Amino acid sequence: MHPHPVDEDSRLSLWRRVREYAVPPTTIETATARRRSGDWAGACAAARVDVDLRLRDLTRT
Repeated sequence: MHPHPVDEDSRLSLWRRVREYAVPPTTIETATARRRSGDWAGACAAARVDVDLRLRDLTRT
C-alpha cells in the first residue's frame, strides 16, 4: 500500500527540519572539501565518522 501524498510531504518536511539542525553546515562544508581533495580519511574525521579500515589488509598478495 502506498502512503498518501500528504503523509509523504509531512515526512519529507520532518526530515528537512531534522537535517537542517542535526549537522552544522561547517561540518558538511569541511567534510565535502576534504572529500573533493581526495582526503577520504579527513572527510570521515570532519564528519565524525569512525572508520576502522586498514588498507594494507585489503591489498592482494
